[in-house]
Amino acid sequence: MHPLVTLRSLRRRAAFILPALACLPQAALAALPTVQPPSAGSGGTGLFGTLQGYIAMAIILGGLVLAAGAFLVVGNGAVATFNEARERNQWGKFGAVVVVGVILIVAIIWLATQAATIL
Repeated sequence: MHPLVTLRSLRRRAAFILPALACLPQAALAALPTVQPPSAGSGGTGLFGTLQGYIAMAIILGGLVLAAGAFLVVGNGAVATFNEARERNQWGKFGAVVVVGVILIVAIIWLATQAATIL
């Protein structure tokens, strides 16, 4: 055999064998960290209690997103009514929209707070 042929064949074999060896599973010698318990929920033990706490936190987050969306809708309505009141000189309607909007936002925030304590 020619020495270059064996060197080429060894390189080809190494090109296939080394990536295959790199893909083999390795032993993990580190310990996994403990799961932090959620700050809301029932505070039960085990996986089910942890999942229940995280679901409760997700529901509370959904209520906060709903309150933020209501704030944006009320703000958008107030700005639109302000523009209309400036053009038509109807400031009473603008005042009514702002007062009702503030009451609506306060009610939504209060309801979200009550729902968070119930969960």
